[in-house]
Amino acid sequence: MVVQGGVELFILARSFLLPNIENKAWLPYNSQIFNYVEIDSTFYNIPSKQMVTNWNRRTPDNFRFTAKFPKIITHDKKLRMYKRI
Repeated sequence: MVVQGGVELFILARSFLLPNIENKAWLPYNSQIFNYVEIDSTFYNIPSKQMVTNWNRRTPDNFRFTAKFPKIITHDKKLRMYKRI
């Protein structure tokens, strides 16, 4: 998602990739074009601290991430908590 002048534009990020770009170059490349990206993989698995640190290391200081809530919270348990953490 890119925000320009208060208007939210949802963009399929992969469509901006150059045909010969490797998967490992996707994040650094797109972080030069966009201000932030939504992390879709967090819906399926909670990333490790090492993975998040690596994402941060590979992007500019002003780049931001938004993470999807894990599906165990939003779909499986439907936002109900069965025990306190």
